[in-house]
Amino acid sequence: MKNLGIPVLLLVLVMAVSSTGIAETYGLGQEKSVGVEITIGGYAELNLPDTLSLDIKWGEPFEQYEISSFDYKVNCDVNVEVSSPGFSNELDGWIEYRLESFNENVSTLGSIKPGESDTFTVYYDGKGSGTLSFQVIIEDIPGNWYEVEAKGSEDPYTDTITWTVTATE
Repeated sequence: MKNLGIPVLLLVLVMAVSSTGIAETYGLGQEKSVGVEITIGGYAELNLPDTLSLDIKWGEPFEQYEISSFDYKVNCDVNVEVSSPGFSNELDGWIEYRLESFNENVSTLGSIKPGESDTFTVYYDGKGSGTLSFQVIIEDIPGNWYEVEAKGSEDPYTDTITWTVTATE
């Protein structure tokens, strides 16, 4: 039995030294702090209407317009380009698109004519949401009103307004 005691003692000693090494290697019984970093990408939502319709009636008092309000949400400063290919006839000179905001965090676009484009900026203000008013307007009866053929609602003149949102740099 005496001969068996020395190898057992050596085995216990080797295991004790090994477990101490494991504890230091893996930090068993010690505290370790790890930092956490989170990044959030820029994002924007514009809740635009599907269509704005303006029914022009020449014999009625002017100014005639259609107004639509829409909400936006942003988590960073964004540029919004508003562009239009136009109607490709006299309507391009008669119609005006106006964008207004009652929020201080939006640079004012003002207005564009069909066939034009302009860019405005929505600045992130900590709230990140608001409302914009978009108008399609004709202010006066043009002198050459008779040069554009009358069309009903089944085959109206159309223009497409494109809204392109990009993060500011």
